[in-house]
Amino acid sequence: MGTNINYEELLEERNRAVERILNNFRNWDKELESGLQIIKDNQVEMDRIDTLNLQLSRYPEAQRVEYIEKIKEIIEEQKKLQTLIKEKQDSLLKSMQQLNKKDMVIKNYISKSKKSLFIDKDVR
Repeated sequence: MGTNINYEELLEERNRAVERILNNFRNWDKELESGLQIIKDNQVEMDRIDTLNLQLSRYPEAQRVEYIEKIKEIIEEQKKLQTLIKEKQDSLLKSMQQLNKKDMVIKNYISKSKKSLFIDKDVR
């Protein structure tokens, strides 16, 4: 009976970890900074789930349909987060390229030559 209680506790702890991950995604404000924090927070939970899954590996019935569906939902949310990060990265890269082009244009318009120029007024 002690093994059964341990099994139930492990399942419950794994479910709580999965729910914390999903709640992080659900409460995400779609900002890059908070998205990066969610990745860090979720990594802690994923590590916990990996440890729990190792302990639950001797119980084939531990891979319940509900758990698998929640993992699929986590994967979809993670893809959305990665897509946003990629879009922000591309946007930042384009902004940097535009800034570099602007700097090049400015440098081309400003003469760097410091030679003196004398004009003879008596030339006809």
